[in-house]
Amino acid sequence: EYNRQREYLEKSVESLKRKLGKDMKLHQADKMRLLRESTDLTNEINVLRRELHQYTRRRNAALAAGSQIEDGSPTREETDSAIGGSDSESFRSEAAREIDLQRKQIQALVQQISRLELGLGLK
Repeated sequence: EYNRQREYLEKSVESLKRKLGKDMKLHQADKMRLLRESTDLTNEINVLRRELHQYTRRRNAALAAGSQIEDGSPTREETDSAIGGSDSESFRSEAAREIDLQRKQIQALVQQISRLELGLGLK
């Protein structure tokens, strides 16, 4: 009876070890995927920051070269024409929507990483 119970427990331990190993591989794969996505998003954010910086420099240069109204600030039309036409308002709203969406995605990924780390006991 003792030997039978011992064999049963040994098999159970081996089975649990295999399951743990498989789960660890799955969690590691998820973590690596999230890390890659995070890196991609970070790179995209950096590219967008560079574009914003270039846009701001072009806008400031155009405003410095353009005419000013009485209070010293350019009119909307002057600013729009200096930076590329009347589509600038739609560009701004589209950019704001895109930034908001990316922030939400980043927040969701950070939460998912935290949940996975908690599940693995890393935090």
